Order: sequence, then structure tokens, then C-alpha cells
Amino acid sequence: MLTLIENACVVVGDAAGTQHARTDILVDGDRISAIGQGLRGGISAHHGATKVIDAQHSIAIPGLINAHLHSNESFEQGMSEKLPLELWRLRTYPAFGVPPLTEEDYYLRALMFGILSIRAGVTTVQDDVINMACTPASVDGVCRAYRDLGLRAWVTTSIGDRTLVESHAFLAETLTGGLNNVMGGAAPPPAPAQIELFERNHDRWDGTDNGRIRINIAPRGPQRCSTDLLRRSVATSERYGCAIHTHVLETRPQAVMAQREYGCSMIAHLADIGFLGPRLTINHGIWLTDDDIALLGKHGCAVTHNPLSNLKLGSGICRVRDLLAAGIDVALGTDGLATSDTADMIGVLRLATMLQSPESPAFDQWIAAHDGFRMATGGGAASGLMGDELGVLEVGRKADIVLLDRRHWGFIPLHDPITQLAYSAMPDAVQTVIVDGRIVMLDRTIQTIDETLVRDAIIDAAERWRLDVKPLAVAAADLMTPAMTVAYQEAIRAFETEPWAAPLRNRQRSINAT
Repeated sequence: MLTLIENACVVVGDAAGTQHARTDILVDGDRISAIGQGLRGGISAHHGATKVIDAQHSIAIPGLINAHLHSNESFEQGMSEKLPLELWRLRTYPAFGVPPLTEEDYYLRALMFGILSIRAGVTTVQDDVINMACTPASVDGVCRAYRDLGLRAWVTTSIGDRTLVESHAFLAETLTGGLNNVMGGAAPPPAPAQIELFERNHDRWDGTDNGRIRINIAPRGPQRCSTDLLRRSVATSERYGCAIHTHVLETRPQAVMAQREYGCSMIAHLADIGFLGPRLTINHGIWLTDDDIALLGKHGCAVTHNPLSNLKLGSGICRVRDLLAAGIDVALGTDGLATSDTADMIGVLRLATMLQSPESPAFDQWIAAHDGFRMATGGGAASGLMGDELGVLEVGRKADIVLLDRRHWGFIPLHDPITQLAYSAMPDAVQTVIVDGRIVMLDRTIQTIDETLVRDAIIDAAERWRLDVKPLAVAAADLMTPAMTVAYQEAIRAFETEPWAAPLRNRQRSINAT
């Protein structure tokens, strides 16, 4: 069946910022087959049934791509504040004392995040679903959820073979008594077993549902992985042609950890071991030096910018302007609901567009709304290795299309759709969402699931978790917090005093001064 979107204001999403008034988009199967005016008359009878969407009061845009999230955190929105990453992590990912999530837990959490995403105009998610137990439950549950919703999903197999203690600078020295054994937790599975888990997940899910679901590999962070596991990840990526996603230099203590272990920045170390390459996306990338950025550009890496979580955790501000100037693809992400507290990619677009402005009074270099929009579409597509398929409304590309309500208060009067999407509109402006040519939301009603039934199941599961499980995580975190606090403070002291960090310190102070 064909789908004809008639008389829309079409925002193509290309670098030129092309827009068309009163234009049709014809979708044939999973792809855009024509864009122009008066397309209805050219549809021949042999094509069979055609679904016509009256879009005279709509703005058509490429679907937004959330390039970094953790759906496993979906029940934790609004639970934490005034904590840096190292201390926050103890409450969300305790090293002991909490039973592992089941496949159904992962399924319901991903359903919740997916529903919120669709309602915010997202057609693709890069779900870095964290599973410290390294079992198939996470990927199986999450992939089922996105399959049922009809979202395009790149789901990671999250891996790491170093313990919590090993992956934090100064932490081993601060532990006393039996807490060292308890806090370290059981040894993670060895590197070969973790690669086997990826291969199992890839064989089962990659390419399913007309290719909408893909499986990527995700070392949780270089400090949480042995060099052997990182090298195996690269070899696996080459063998399967999949993307690699990993957290790099998100915080000051992570920068300190690299210097203590390798005597250089983490990016320089990753270059030395052959980890950098065009299939790699680093998440956050806040504490990058000029040399780091040059290396990322040289190797064709991408970066996800997650401004909400970066600010809430006090991690810092990503150097987006410098990354773009180096020719690096920058994508946008919400991160997990335990840090960003929202799946609203329109809100992320707004913050990402404005956040860089205080860095410099040179207003001609500020990030514009169209720059942010390309990060939320084309940048995300490049990060997922689908830059030629997604992010632009163009004949032959995948039909991932969002219709915004032109009569929404944020678009009155209509000056520029993208500028107003970034600064004025809210998620309730999202009217219809099409993924892979399939209508997953029509006139704000999700078509693929019974949202009322799903909501009730999610509420029941979330309340059981809040009452029965989360107190165990908090209790475990309370035991670990004193030692981690000392380690965190020692790492900050090193960052503030050691000569290697001077360029990073000076840059951050210049931002604060402006």
C-alpha cells in the first residue's frame, strides 16, 4: 500500500535548509518514492490502496534520532540530584545487593521510553541498554519492545570486564575492611564470553523487522574494559559491520584515570591500541583536548552530545563548536531517565542549540537552530552508520517522517519551522509519526499498541520496583558512598593541580568567566 502525505510544509533537512510549501510526499513500502506537488494524479490504479494523509495544516520533518539513551533507567526519572556521575552511579547501578532485572523488566522500561520517544517525534533510538550481569535478558526484552512499538532501534550489547573498583581512580586506596570485597562485586565474565554474548544477540535480532532493529557493540567505557576487550570489540565491529558506542571522558575523574593508567589522554590511548575509527561513536566526550579532537576527526569518529545529563551531573559542557569545526559528526541524545529525567528530544534540541552561546561573545559562531536540528537528524544517522538512509526527506531514503501540527501555538505565525521547533514548540506539536513507511502514531494516537493497557502494566511494575527493589539499591549505595566520595575528591584534587590538566582547566574557567 502507498501512503500519500498531501499539501505539507516540507522541511527536507539537508545542509541547505531546503523547505517546500504545499508539497506532497509519496511513500511506497519503506521508502520515499516521490516528493512534489499534485502527486495524487500520478498514482496509477495498479498500485492498489493508497492511504492519504491531509497535511495542509502540518509540517513534515525527518524523524528525530535519539542517539544515546539507556532505557533500563526508565523508572528512575526524578530520583537523583546534586550528585556527580561517580556517586550517582552507585544508586542506579549498585555493585551488590539488588537482583538483576528480568527480560520483562527491560521490556516494560523500553516500552515506556519508546512511547515517550514517539510522542516527542523520535523515529530512531540508539539504546545503550546497560546490563551489568551480561545476560541476554536486556537485549531480548528491549528488542521485543521496539518491535512491538514499530520504532527503529539500534540496541547495544553492553560489555565490560573490569570491576567498579578497578575503573575508578583512587577508589582501591580508600576501601577498608571487607568493603573492598563487597564493593568489587563478582568478577565480570571474561572478554571472550562477552563477545559471544554480542554474537548471540546479533544472530537473533540484527536485521529483524525489515532491518529496523540493529545490534551494536558497546564497551561501557574504556576505563571499564581491558585493552583485550577493547581490541576484540574493534575486531567484532569489523567482522559484523556494526557500530561501536562507548562512554569516553564524561567527567574529570575519568580524565584523571586515563593519565594515571596510561600517562596520556584516553583518546590518545585509544588511538594507540587501534580503537578509533569511522564506526566508533564516543558518548559525551566533554573533557577533550585539542589533540583529542584532531584525532577523532582524523579517524572519522562521531560524538553524542547529551546536554541535559551533562548539566545535571555537573560533568561539563561538550565542545560542540570545536567538534563540528573539525568535521566530526555530532549527534544528540537524552541519555537515560536517571540523569536527563526526560525522553523529550525537542527539549534536548532546544538546550543543545543555546548551550554553547555563553562560551564566546562571538555571536556569529553560536550554534543555530538548524545546526542543532541537523545534529538531531543527520548527525544521529551518521552515528548509527545510516547517514545515507536517514536524516533527510529525499527520494530513495527510508520513510521516517514526522508531521508537526502547524496550528500549534509554537508555530503561530510560521516564520521558520526549525527555529520555532527549537525555541517555541513542545512535544504536543507532534501529530503523526511514520517509521519505515509504517504509521506508528496518527493524530497523536499510537497505532501499534494499546497505550492504556501498556500504561497500567508499566505503572504496576514501576511501583513494585520503587517499593521493593530501589530501597535495596539505596542501602547498597549508602555503604559505598563514603569511599567513593573520598576517591572522587582525590580525583578532583588531581585534576585541579596536576600540570597535564591545565589546558582543560583554563578552558572551563574561561567559559565560566563569560
